[in-house]
Amino acid sequence: AKAMLQRLFDESMEEYRAIMEEDIPFEEKVRKQLLLKFKGTEGISAELVRDIYSNQEWGLREYMEQRTEEALKVIMNDFIEAQKKGWIRRDIRPGFILYLFHRMQDWVTDEQLLSSYADTQELIMEAVRFFFYGVLPHEQKNHES
Repeated sequence: AKAMLQRLFDESMEEYRAIMEEDIPFEEKVRKQLLLKFKGTEGISAELVRDIYSNQEWGLREYMEQRTEEALKVIMNDFIEAQKKGWIRRDIRPGFILYLFHRMQDWVTDEQLLSSYADTQELIMEAVRFFFYGVLPHEQKNHES
């Protein structure tokens, strides 16, 4: 089970890095990250997560927490860099951005919310637009130029 978790974490971080290195607007990077996060959780059952967190003998809870912490540091550094480059507001705390990003995962798996959209992709796009622009109207523009 630990080898499977290790593979999942390694593959996710490789995919994350590849997205961050793409020559695309930051908004598109975040959209792809959210989609990656959503797809990454599809294959993980609630029972497996429960087992990982409740079975002390396996030692998987500590491993998951350690790897999650490592990933969060990388992501947080990327948000700080994006802030320095002016791709996101300078007056918002990166920790708050990360918190919202994690909550968005709950949104795209919420059956009640999902029922209002044609498909998951439509909801993901709505969540990403909300993440970037809130409820105020905006012009579509490349924020990285």
